[in-house]
Amino acid sequence: MLKPVGLKIKLKGSHPRDCSVVRPQPEAMRAFGEKHATDAKRCDDWQAVVNCENMDWVFVMSWNCFHKGQAFAAIEAGESIFREKPTTTTPQDCRVIKDMYEKSDSEFVVGFTLRYSPRYRRKTSQRK
Repeated sequence: MLKPVGLKIKLKGSHPRDCSVVRPQPEAMRAFGEKHATDAKRCDDWQAVVNCENMDWVFVMSWNCFHKGQAFAAIEAGESIFREKPTTTTPQDCRVIKDMYEKSDSEFVVGFTLRYSPRYRRKTSQRK
């Protein structure tokens, strides 16, 4: 089974200062790190990313089926999360994450990045 993609950063102003990256394939992780995070620590799995020290945010950008477990782990570790939608694959899991988040000191942000995709913009503009 492939491992999900994840990214964890520490922010200083608007730019990452420290970064950890996990990718399913070693070559893909190397290429991503060289292009986007040259000083990033490479991790073998997302649990290692969540447990890195001195980090402020976990960016969850994985297959939908992994979102719940990654969000649970990040919140339990006291990390703030930026995640792509959907937050989970079921309404029940979404409620559990919401309850966990409300009891934590973490920030929880859901990205709607598709709206910025050129392809998506073309399709929606055609409907008008």
